[in-house]
Amino acid sequence: MTQQGKKPTAIVACNDEIAAGSLFAARLEGLDISIVGFEDSPFSRQTWPKLTTVHQPNQKIAQMATELLIAKRRSQKSAQAKIFIPEPVIRDSSSKVT
Repeated sequence: MTQQGKKPTAIVACNDEIAAGSLFAARLEGLDISIVGFEDSPFSRQTWPKLTTVHQPNQKIAQMATELLIAKRRSQKSAQAKIFIPEPVIRDSSSKVT
């Protein structure tokens, strides 16, 4: 992207590890951009700067999936949907564009 003359203002990665790689690459290129990951893994707190990420409640999701599977097996009723809202975890790798 930088070779084409267009510099991004932000990168949203599909997971924290890819976001961390983006942090490293941005530092090498001297880019001042916001970078956000996804998962809120322990790794996201070990980067420099600390990674802004999106937390999803994996334990709650796994528990609900297990409960739905057990209920489905017992009653053969169609499974109900449950929506889990991810939460942003704002740290140091993102900022407002000025």
